[in-house]
Amino acid sequence: MEVSKYASIESQLGNAPCFCEDTEEMFWLRESDDYKSRVRLGNLLSKQYRFREAIDAYHSAEMIRSDDPLLYVSIGGAYLTLRRFDEAKKAYDRSFVLSGNEKAVAYPMGIWLYLQGNYKGAAEMIKKVLPCTDEMKIAIIYWNAICCMREICQMIYWQHIMKICRSDIIRHIN
Repeated sequence: MEVSKYASIESQLGNAPCFCEDTEEMFWLRESDDYKSRVRLGNLLSKQYRFREAIDAYHSAEMIRSDDPLLYVSIGGAYLTLRRFDEAKKAYDRSFVLSGNEKAVAYPMGIWLYLQGNYKGAAEMIKKVLPCTDEMKIAIIYWNAICCMREICQMIYWQHIMKICRSDIIRHIN
């Protein structure tokens, strides 16, 4: 068994074992029972791609304090990475309810919409993050361009299908 720095995709999306070890800080955070320690543990686990364990740490933080909208963004991100879309959406919705700030959840909800195949909705949601920092602008431009490209490709594909169907219908009528 070789210890790795990051969890494998198979260990997170499948049934393979995870060969990551806790750091010393993670060991001590597991022993703590306060809110900040539980969130910090979840964040460190996420950095190692150990999203299943991160979700558990975040939910243990939620048991202590359930009024932090940022916690639900973290929970949603872990669920989204594991392709657990319904749970991710619920976490983002909860964050919005707590914060009342659509901009705070616009970026992750845009990614959620993109992964659902709703490219136009994703582009619209991601634009709600503006104005933002320069680093975030780069991400917004990137995701907006990908969403628009996907939306255009989808439209071209369906136009092509409709053209084929029309010609088939016309052949059958004649």
